[in-house]
Amino acid sequence: MRYIASQNTCRFLLLCFLILAPFQLFAFEYTSYEVITVDTVWTKAESPYVFTNRARISFASSTTLTIEPGVVVKFDDSTDLEILGNLHAIGTEAEPIIFTSIKDDSIAGDTNGDGSFSVPSRRDNWGIDSGNWRSSVKNSVEAAFVEFRYMDKGFTIE
Repeated sequence: MRYIASQNTCRFLLLCFLILAPFQLFAFEYTSYEVITVDTVWTKAESPYVFTNRARISFASSTTLTIEPGVVVKFDDSTDLEILGNLHAIGTEAEPIIFTSIKDDSIAGDTNGDGSFSVPSRRDNWGIDSGNWRSSVKNSVEAAFVEFRYMDKGFTIE
């Protein structure tokens, strides 16, 4: 009897693995409004960075967000990244930094876990804002080899 229970346990674990294996796990998922007040580095090793559930992440005016080459950042509809401080996003020709829709399965896999059900479009409702024209504090944006895919709101520098 013990042998049969052990076989059933193995079958169950194998089934769980086969069901869950196609879903990509990611290091950072932002799901709400958050103000980040410390300098931050987004690394390729912890990529993709994913924005869901109407998340709006704001980097305060005294901070710098550094994004390493090869990082992928994915946005669900109605999510935003706001940089009131400094942005340093220097990719390379071989490893560009990519901002894209969560529906884009061509880079960093099927992050939203729906197979091919959703398809990205240029009307996907997310965006990046840098700076605040109402503020006397000035920010800086350094960017090279950065790709923006499937975004409606665009990348605004004020």
